[in-house]
Amino acid sequence: MKQKLEVFTGSCRLCEGAVTLVENTASRDEFEIDILSIDGERAKELGLTSVPSIVKNGEVLFARLPSKDELVAALH
Repeated sequence: MKQKLEVFTGSCRLCEGAVTLVENTASRDEFEIDILSIDGERAKELGLTSVPSIVKNGEVLFARLPSKDELVAALH
């Protein structure tokens, strides 16, 4: 079963960078990746207010743009 990775974004350069970082780092064989708006219901459910935010299986990993090394470490 795949793990779930959610990237919450707004309209900022850091958000674009977060999407690119996640798509280039997380294995699609291992993760189902969803790109969601920070203004949506799911973000409200999780109490998110900062972008970009990265959530793994319902747990907030980052409420900022992580480095590639930080993301790799958090995913494994």
